[in-house]
Amino acid sequence: MRHKLCLLWSWWVRLTTAGLPDLPACMRWRGWLYGLAMRRRGRDFQAAAGARLVGLENLSVGDHVYLAPGSVVLAAADVTLADEVMLAYGAVVTDGDHTAAGGSYRFGPRRNAPVRVERGTWIGANAVVLAGVTVGAGTLVAAGAVASRDLPAGCVAGGSPARVIRAADERRDAAGAGSGA
Repeated sequence: MRHKLCLLWSWWVRLTTAGLPDLPACMRWRGWLYGLAMRRRGRDFQAAAGARLVGLENLSVGDHVYLAPGSVVLAAADVTLADEVMLAYGAVVTDGDHTAAGGSYRFGPRRNAPVRVERGTWIGANAVVLAGVTVGAGTLVAAGAVASRDLPAGCVAGGSPARVIRAADERRDAAGAGSGA
């Protein structure tokens, strides 16, 4: 019953706030409304008008989280977006997968596994984070990537399936090279 009420609440928030511009104050208001039904909502949670959240009762969001238009969070079991996480346009985070039964995925049982996106991570445009994945702190998941396994902290990951393109220490080296130090 709680799940159905949360689905109705999510739909109501989307419907009643759809006409508001994506200004920080409006996005904070929308985030606050979503947060009333969420497991945890941190300070300054901003959700753009086109963001879609399903399974609010299984969603935990930290401080200063931003969801861009077209981003989707599907939380059937447990999704955690830690502090300072950003989801870009069209990004998808889901904690569920379909399995096959009788040669078809249509009626196969659903497999759920927790998803955790750690502090300061950016999930790029049209990137996907799949069930059971932990994305380490400060990681950039490149546009269009599909994170199907855990990604370490502080790296840049891209591709399908997502692989580490640049490790954390290489990012620091590149940042230091341009600073004149």
